[in-house]
Amino acid sequence: MSAERKQLEPVYYKKDLAKLFGISIRTLQTRLNELVIKNPNLDCLSRTIGKKQFFTYNDIEEIKQLCLPSSKETKVLTGKLEAQ
Repeated sequence: MSAERKQLEPVYYKKDLAKLFGISIRTLQTRLNELVIKNPNLDCLSRTIGKKQFFTYNDIEEIKQLCLPSSKETKVLTGKLEAQ
């Protein structure tokens, strides 16, 4: 009666995300702080092992979606928002 162990999902740390996004760790921390202020209840922004923050693959995908501007913001940035 041996129970099969579920393979653990790999974890990523801030240095891994910074490298993935092509930014410094300090800039990444600033962006993460901004996301936490806007979305305080998201688990993907508050996972820790002890004092070290970590992320799963799904967390990274969720962070990418949070960082993408909404279609309305994109229209404002490009000047294509029409008066209603």
